[in-house]
Amino acid sequence: MTADFNISPGIHAMLHRYRPDKRPGKRVITLESPDSFNQEWIEEVARELELPEVTAQLDAGEVAALALAAASARRRFGDDAGTTHALQRLLESRAGDLDADIALVAITGHGQHRDILKTFPDMVESSAMIEAIIEAASQGAMAGLHRYVDMSALMIRDMNQARLALPVSETRRDDLLPTYLVAATARGLGWTRWVKLFAILCDGTELADEMGPPHPEKRNWETDESMGMRREAWSEILPDLPVRQVARLILDLEGVLSTSGPDVRAVYVRRLRTAIGDDDDLRRATVEALLSRSPPRQHDLALFAATRLVEASDKAFVSELVDHPDREVGYLADMVRHAVFGAVAADDTWPAPGVSTITDRLFQIGLMPAATEHPLTWIGDRLLERLIEQTIAGEERRFAQEYRDHSEEGEEGLLRSFFSDLANRLRDLGEGLRATARATGSDRTASIELNYRPVDKSEEGKPGVNPRGDAEPPSFSADLCLIIDPHLDGRPLGKRATLVQAKRLRLKDTTRPERGLTSSFKLDPRQMTDLIRQTGSSFYLFQCPGLLDRGIPIIPTQLVEDLARHHAPSAAQIPANLVGSASRPLAEWLTYVVLGLRTGDPLAELVAKAEGGDGRRPRPLTRFGTVEIVIRVGEPKSKAGDGFR
Repeated sequence: MTADFNISPGIHAMLHRYRPDKRPGKRVITLESPDSFNQEWIEEVARELELPEVTAQLDAGEVAALALAAASARRRFGDDAGTTHALQRLLESRAGDLDADIALVAITGHGQHRDILKTFPDMVESSAMIEAIIEAASQGAMAGLHRYVDMSALMIRDMNQARLALPVSETRRDDLLPTYLVAATARGLGWTRWVKLFAILCDGTELADEMGPPHPEKRNWETDESMGMRREAWSEILPDLPVRQVARLILDLEGVLSTSGPDVRAVYVRRLRTAIGDDDDLRRATVEALLSRSPPRQHDLALFAATRLVEASDKAFVSELVDHPDREVGYLADMVRHAVFGAVAADDTWPAPGVSTITDRLFQIGLMPAATEHPLTWIGDRLLERLIEQTIAGEERRFAQEYRDHSEEGEEGLLRSFFSDLANRLRDLGEGLRATARATGSDRTASIELNYRPVDKSEEGKPGVNPRGDAEPPSFSADLCLIIDPHLDGRPLGKRATLVQAKRLRLKDTTRPERGLTSSFKLDPRQMTDLIRQTGSSFYLFQCPGLLDRGIPIIPTQLVEDLARHHAPSAAQIPANLVGSASRPLAEWLTYVVLGLRTGDPLAELVAKAEGGDGRRPRPLTRFGTVEIVIRVGEPKSKAGDGFR
């Protein structure tokens, strides 16, 4: 509780009754339903809300609780002594800080706390309410929303919010959410080509059928309000035949074309162009629908069609899609951007495609960076390097943000959780790259396979490799073994192993977590010595809430030992502030040092040790194509490759 009893005893007492609570790492706030309170309490709350030092420190849960108290006072006493006006001024003075979390309290829990909206009636029309609906829908925590929120007041004024809201609404069809959010989008953005197209795809697929019904048919759980919204949509969309024809073609990707091969590409693009005509707005909406609504099996066809529809004037639009709130759409849009705008004709590395009956203009997908930005590794592709780094960096940031909730799970558990999540993200990236390669029919491929396995405690401490031939071999010390098996032009470059030891910041007192984390990482000097004796390719990975701009700091073992002994002769710990300045972020290290082959021991014995024995084989972390995607339009199918493997 942030309210100070000495400054605001009335607010402190009121909050003690409602007990607002928010679990670390979770967004939903819970409130209790207290017994009644007397009128003097609410009057004291109103007086204390006039103090700037009080309103500045209240959090979303506390403001939500006071809003409920104000509504209760108005209902019971006919007056809340000005508490409502004070809370409204507070929310206005901290716009964007508390609104969405308060709205989320109001609409979850089957409307138990709906009276919050009586204190903040304008909240229903705000972007914060839409943000709360998106969050609640994604959690499945908003059943029956239309029974206690005025859905006709909802308004979506921002395109990116619409891009988030409409897809998530489709998970709550029984709550009529697609209908309500389509209407909210039209209310805020107007019945544009984009709104009409996505309204059909999201909530009115029958409109895509030229022989469909002239009026909307009543659905299960339909209300008079939702039926009125659908009738309005029908009246706007039904006369717009081009939008309906495009919607039919988009829906065909998961319908009649769901199992089609590449032969249909030219016909599909021709039909799209016929439906679109010379309408630039509809063409751009179509490109976005191709990238955001196509099923995974037809990503290659969607990418092909998108690259054919994009024109020179669309550069800013495609760049906007690269920043799409759906990360997968952003990746696909980046591929389109570099297919259409990123080719460098003077670069002999990327041969121009031949003439084809399928395409009447030349284009390449090379995943190429800007001409002024060069690759930083042997991979030879700056865009791919950035995609890998950004994907890892996203997981690195999430790990640091959530660390305080999981700090006592142990180094091995934290590693296992992080690398499992990272494997999924890189696998998603790989799927997107493979889809692009399939779209090009490339016969040029490359691969990187990165594996990992946690080291069992039963194995740690057993004899390790002994490259120096010492009389007493070092113990095998590592929490993580990274194995790289790179291939270039179909030939292996040789496996490399990298050993990683993890150390975490611990709680000062596990019985009193509010005291926070320690300021140093504990070290085992013998462990450092054993790692250094085994290989120069060993590193320390520090698990913490982030230091400087490093979500997960990485330092070579030798430097860790040097800094620890400089700090104290025992080398039993290293200060966190020293780790921050001496380290580099995991995303940068994994991309440019590990995958860049600037570390990694080729010693066969160490590689074999890192790979493990039966029952302890490394898990695939990434398998993705790199180096090159080349399109050779019109090449015989027998020569076309499978893209990324």
